[in-house]
Amino acid sequence: MKLKLLSGLFAIGLASLIAISAPQAQDNSGFLMTETEKNAIREIVEDYIKNNPDVIIDVLNKKAQEDAERQAKVDRRLETIPDGLYDYPMTPKLGSDNPDVTIVEFFDYNCGFCKRVINDVNRVIEEDDKVRFIFKELPILSESSETAARFALAANMQDKYLEYHTELMSFRGRLNDQILEELAQKIGLDLEQLKIDAESDVVSAALEKNMDLARELGARGTPFFVIGKEKVPGAIGYSRMKSLIQKAREEG
Repeated sequence: MKLKLLSGLFAIGLASLIAISAPQAQDNSGFLMTETEKNAIREIVEDYIKNNPDVIIDVLNKKAQEDAERQAKVDRRLETIPDGLYDYPMTPKLGSDNPDVTIVEFFDYNCGFCKRVINDVNRVIEEDDKVRFIFKELPILSESSETAARFALAANMQDKYLEYHTELMSFRGRLNDQILEELAQKIGLDLEQLKIDAESDVVSAALEKNMDLARELGARGTPFFVIGKEKVPGAIGYSRMKSLIQKAREEG
């Protein structure tokens, strides 16, 4: 239902943009295009959206990145640690048990920009034994984003979070139930138990908590990092991540 609504809005908006920008001779009424012509273009756009649903995800990803870039201009300092940012029970944690720097990442499994940083995140985990990563699923792009987030948290209950998280982030294309199940079986997850746990109250509560934290931190898109006491929106690479880790260490 959400995607259908987004498709309609996107199609209408794009059709309107075409109608406004298309070079047409004015008629006697002063309009650039007749209603029949506008409707014809609208039908073409709607058909295109139906046959190419990934366009919606691409547009939302671009919007999220633009929001992140605008957010980069505001204050990035974390004055106080929100309750549950580090120690919420259902939050997956990887890396050091006694870290000197903690990194929190908010992400969506359908976010192309989030997928760009998975290798850099894994590299830091492997190389730096004094860093701890905390993963916050923030499914804001589509219904399949929420299903993926639920499955990932359920995978954490089987001690296979990093494997499943990496599979989801490495997948190119739009996620759906079949793909989510195939990837779960690929890494040896108990699929039936995974489905049960994914719909549990504790998983639902964890996702709600992540949404609350994102709002409190001012996150307007994904990916969104908290590194030490600095809020960092956008798809930062390995070098930038390492420099921010070093800065956090120097600040104590």
